[in-house]
Amino acid sequence: MEFYWIGGGTTDFAFKGSATLSSLAKKVGLNTSYHTAPGAGYWFIWRQFLAEFAASLFR
Repeated sequence: MEFYWIGGGTTDFAFKGSATLSSLAKKVGLNTSYHTAPGAGYWFIWRQFLAEFAASLFR
């Protein structure tokens, strides 16, 4: 089973691209999970996303 996890900070320069990637991945039928957090690509956001992603591995 494949799983594609996408996350982005709402003020990150790549936020729009992440949202577009998520839409396209869902459109082609990939099992996708899209997450956002306030801020840019700083460590505290990456740490939050890492915890969410790791938790999804063991469900």
